[in-house]
Amino acid sequence: MLTRARNIARKNEEPTLALRTLTTWSWVAYFAHRYEEAREVGEHARALAQELGDLRAEAYALGSFARSLDRMGDSRSHEYYEKTVETCEKLRDRRHLAITSRAAGEAAFKRADFTRARELFTRSANLRGAGRPNFGSMAIASETGDVDEMHEQAERFLSVLHEDKPHLVGLGSMCVNALKSNDPWLRDIVKSLAPRGMGETSAAAEEQAAVWEARALLCAVTHDKKTASELCASRMDIDLGDVGRESQMAVLARTAGLFDKAIGIFEKVQNFLHRAQQPLLEYWNAFWWAETLLERGAPGDAERAQVLIEETITAARECGMVLVETRSRKLLESIYTKAGDESKQSRR
Repeated sequence: MLTRARNIARKNEEPTLALRTLTTWSWVAYFAHRYEEAREVGEHARALAQELGDLRAEAYALGSFARSLDRMGDSRSHEYYEKTVETCEKLRDRRHLAITSRAAGEAAFKRADFTRARELFTRSANLRGAGRPNFGSMAIASETGDVDEMHEQAERFLSVLHEDKPHLVGLGSMCVNALKSNDPWLRDIVKSLAPRGMGETSAAAEEQAAVWEARALLCAVTHDKKTASELCASRMDIDLGDVGRESQMAVLARTAGLFDKAIGIFEKVQNFLHRAQQPLLEYWNAFWWAETLLERGAPGDAERAQVLIEETITAARECGMVLVETRSRKLLESIYTKAGDESKQSRR
């Protein structure tokens, strides 16, 4: 079908129709989590759009192409996110530029490029309207230790909530930051919002995954072992569509007391994130992995956890990731303390 669409365009039979088919196809494949297919079709769509001089179609094709690379762990994704932003700037399409800037901001954030991420998140928020919550800025504030900014953005989110159902992106973001920061105020807010954000969803794979992720994170925040166990069992029916989300699955398994399962996932995710050059997710995954090893307490777990944490502290410091460095130092101190206590007991 790809070849047929391209041939139609070259023969000038229905080039616009062929291009529309390809761009739509690439996005359908992406939202169905068929990333290799979305990447391939998006690449064809982009090439055809350039041949036809259709800048808008090129922007749409670039969008699916960049996102698919990202989900596949291809480190080139950030380059194509930036190209998508540049193309949208030429179009002067405010809505598409807002969406694309946020996606590019998320890619920069995962690379721990907080300066560029802040620029893109701020632009996206401004294009969407003054006073709207900036979840990207809240995440950056959390990572860099700016508690006041984190609280300010959380309060903005609370001020625009609909009474019936909080926005899933916002709820998920609040859960992530509550879990990472262990901030008491934010944890209490998340607990109060949860019942209104976990209702029935559409059949869309992406929305199902977002609800599952928010619920999984909430279980970790509230230490709800019973619900965590139920969610682990239901995971087989949901396509998370993102290896980064699998890290949340590991956190959930840990909450449910399934330590072996959690550690296996953490290890798999760590390899993916390292290859994808996403240090922010990589170092948090290492931190949670180390915590889980210590909680399991099998022979050799403490030694492995210590290595992970020592590596994380060094790398996080270089990236300006204040929060994970701070929490890792506290965890390392607890390892040293426990080792010292055990050493003293063995000499008695």
